[in-house]
Amino acid sequence: MKVEDNSRVLVAKLFTKRRVNMEALSRTLKSMWRSIQDFELRDLGSNTVLILFSSKADSLKILSQQPWSFDKYLIGLYKPTEEESVEDAKFTSAPFWIQIHNLPFSRMNKANAEAIRRLLGKLEQVDASPTGDCRGRYVRVRVNVDINLPLSRGHFVDMGNSEPLWISLQYEKLPIYCYWCGLLNHDEKDYKTWTDSGSTLNKEEQQYGPWLRASTHNIQQPQVVNTKSTQPTPPPPTHRPTPSPSVKPTPQAQHNPNPPPPQSSSDSTVTHAQPPTTTPTNMEILSNHDLFRTHIAEIDHDLNYFPNSTSTPPRIQLADSHINNPKNTPLPNTSKSTAPLKETANLVGTP
Repeated sequence: MKVEDNSRVLVAKLFTKRRVNMEALSRTLKSMWRSIQDFELRDLGSNTVLILFSSKADSLKILSQQPWSFDKYLIGLYKPTEEESVEDAKFTSAPFWIQIHNLPFSRMNKANAEAIRRLLGKLEQVDASPTGDCRGRYVRVRVNVDINLPLSRGHFVDMGNSEPLWISLQYEKLPIYCYWCGLLNHDEKDYKTWTDSGSTLNKEEQQYGPWLRASTHNIQQPQVVNTKSTQPTPPPPTHRPTPSPSVKPTPQAQHNPNPPPPQSSSDSTVTHAQPPTTTPTNMEILSNHDLFRTHIAEIDHDLNYFPNSTSTPPRIQLADSHINNPKNTPLPNTSKSTAPLKETANLVGTP
């Protein structure tokens, strides 16, 4: 006989007491499972459904993100083997994230979390930071809970020399369950003792309540913050001052691919200023009349401003910065200090 691949198949049990409408179920699952590809539902009767996924990865993803609920009741999921049928499906457990409250910071560690999980069920994961630390408002563990047993509300733990400490538990994404007996496969209205009494029991005597359901609005997520020394940002380059708006700069001449022919020797010769061997200081410019006039002429040339002149002024060739400084004269060091910053302390809590 041909053997089918069951890696893409899950069997689901809906613990609601009402007859499940397949169209409503498909709309609900499609809304909850938007991150996966198409899937197919087949009604198996007794609120049991066969789910066929497009890939094995999708079926494993749905299993890893349990628990799921429909109509606020738990959806039990079972992954069959190649030799199993619908009748072999067992819905006896469901994984939950459980918050362990009231532990002192000194006792919040993986070893204690694993010791406590033996009282709850099969441990699947301890929520810890990349450094292995799990301290916070509570310790968070993922446990495969037996749904045929009452939910655990808490436990006394041995603290050594001190009195035993009561640790309380809260369950994330907890669906409807019975406030009388703590079972997940029915609600308080289906509790046999309640129905046998004609609904005359005092609800103040209930041992469970909505307080067992953890809030999922502010689930603590550990984050490691590493601080590293950074190099200082270099200062921006010094720019030449912008001319006044009253001075209209002369447009730059466009490049002419055909240069004019060289002038004859009879034409007037333009004398170019030779770069000085050393750069004069401000005091030398102010104390020397010729240097001062030359410095003013250079500023006028930069601003294209030539007072008391109707003819084109003589062109003065300004030396580049590397010409102003001969090879044997070192440039002054004007850059800011780039000493590395001291490394700041790591913000991760230390044991």
